[in-house]
Amino acid sequence: PAPTPVPTLCPAPQAAAIPNLTKVSSTGIPLPVSSIQWSCVQDNNSGLMWEVKTDNADLHDKDWTYSWYQPNNLPITENSGKPNGGDCGKHGIDCDTESYVQAVNTEGLCGQNDWRMPTDEELLSLVDHTKTNPVIDVTYFPFTQKSMYWSSSTAENSNYAWYVTFGKGYHAWNLKESARYVRLVRTIK
Repeated sequence: PAPTPVPTLCPAPQAAAIPNLTKVSSTGIPLPVSSIQWSCVQDNNSGLMWEVKTDNADLHDKDWTYSWYQPNNLPITENSGKPNGGDCGKHGIDCDTESYVQAVNTEGLCGQNDWRMPTDEELLSLVDHTKTNPVIDVTYFPFTQKSMYWSSSTAENSNYAWYVTFGKGYHAWNLKESARYVRLVRTIK
């Protein structure tokens, strides 16, 4: 039997930088904070741009889940995960992280095609312990599930990968075959 993951509470950052976030249009244009429609959020402190979830059954819908699958990014000795193990509507893609990343890059979300899975550390940077259930700024990240989001980080046992939950703000690891939510990121160049 596999070991049971132990959730690790994410400590509140010490002297955290004041959030400096910018809403971004689907074509990559920075928008005012008052905008009511945006597709991405740029974190001006970290240099990361994040995908924003929707609630309209499109490719970015908040309800879609994906199994962890990254066949090209791991050494041959590690478990690459499970293809097509989630539930992501009828968008002509397999419901796994590799297929989702490819689909978003083909779409050119926010005018970009270098989207990827975030590391565990990057995903943890979205946790805001001044917020509750979800522990994320919903002014910028609406439709965030209070549940587990995959990171790209493999656990010590390569059958598992790290996730962050935005319900309580902790991270732990889970079997890669599990269906979890995904929020993609890109590095601003």
